[in-house]
Amino acid sequence: DRSPSRGLGDVYKRQELTIPVRNLVGLIIAVAVFVWAYFAVEERLNMLEHVTKILDMEMKMNSEKLFDLSGKLALITGASRGIGAEAAKTLARFGARVILSSRKREALDGIAQEIMEEGFEAAVRPCHNGDLSQINSLFEELDREGESVDILVNNAATNPYFGPAVEMEEASWDKTFEVNLKGPFFMSQQAAKRMKQKGAGSIINVSSINGRIPMHKQSIYSTTDCSSH
Repeated sequence: DRSPSRGLGDVYKRQELTIPVRNLVGLIIAVAVFVWAYFAVEERLNMLEHVTKILDMEMKMNSEKLFDLSGKLALITGASRGIGAEAAKTLARFGARVILSSRKREALDGIAQEIMEEGFEAAVRPCHNGDLSQINSLFEELDREGESVDILVNNAATNPYFGPAVEMEEASWDKTFEVNLKGPFFMSQQAAKRMKQKGAGSIINVSSINGRIPMHKQSIYSTTDCSSH
């Protein structure tokens, strides 16, 4: 454009005006993508929750069609919450009589009540998974009552320390190894002796991804978790 009315300064001004507009367009696109992604993820989460509820209802209604654990006795450690509690409920729905074990009776009573309200059998046996004397006493009590465990779920675990390994104190080390490694081993030993006499039984060890991929500041917990794999 050779028009004498438009100088070099006018060109610069037009360029300066176009830059903010481009940035604004980019910002609008970014916000739109973020909003789309947010609602897409939220929709998927809602769908997953819905599917989970449906599967849970189907399992309650049709559990007998999958397999039958009637007459089996299952002992679940760390059964006061989380994976342990859900494992106990699931085994009960498939017909097993379940024994809920953990350190504190109060939390176990609530889970046992939920299971019994569904019409299944549940008993509570408080036991510190890191205390060998309590483990021995638990199995001795079952022996006196004429009961023998058919299924053992080693789920109890602890992680009392989160931080650099170089700063970990001995007490935290001991507690982690006692509950996560020593406990499951001797629980399994006691159960296996009785399973051997009957000629059948199942031992299930629950562990996390830490056993394969050690997590930051959880080196000792990851070490004990690895032993369950």
